[in-house]
Amino acid sequence: MARIVLVHGAFGRAANWDRVAPGLRAAGHEVEAIDLPGQGDDPTPVAEVTLDRYAARVCEALASGPRAVLVGHSMGGVVITQAAARCPERIERAREGLMHCCDDEAAAWAASLRGTQPVAPFTHPVQIDGGEAFAGLPRAYVMCLQDRAIKPALQRLMLKRAGCDPVIEIDTDHSVWASRPNELVAALDRLAA
Repeated sequence: MARIVLVHGAFGRAANWDRVAPGLRAAGHEVEAIDLPGQGDDPTPVAEVTLDRYAARVCEALASGPRAVLVGHSMGGVVITQAAARCPERIERAREGLMHCCDDEAAAWAASLRGTQPVAPFTHPVQIDGGEAFAGLPRAYVMCLQDRAIKPALQRLMLKRAGCDPVIEIDTDHSVWASRPNELVAALDRLAA
């Protein structure tokens, strides 16, 4: 089974997971719930608490054992995202979230290409200053119907707001370039024509 590291949210502590951890352990998982700096039993002074310090604490917990599945509640989701960017080699389950339609060879290849990802670009709003020239550009979309990273409902909302037409659907996961490369080639060829 999996190793699971549980990270609480704002105003929380490791004990928030006391009613969840036993069930996970009973299912055969190795489970650890941690206190973030300055919370629960952690003595870090409040003035020293930062998102970077939170991420460091998660990475420290991850370093004490095999790769783990990270679970973050509420604000803990932000914390585990920062930690994942900082120590991605300690986290498992990218295949289930991003490559579940890949065969073993394609998943291993795709996983070998994964690197770090700065978080800052996700916090900056898109700025479109192209006026009519931009508005007149054609937009198309390749939709991955089994995407667990960007669910199809969110994809539909985004492509509708962006005015995408045509939309080509591929019955695969987020990593279409690894799981269905031939179908992606066909879709892109069709769009380029």
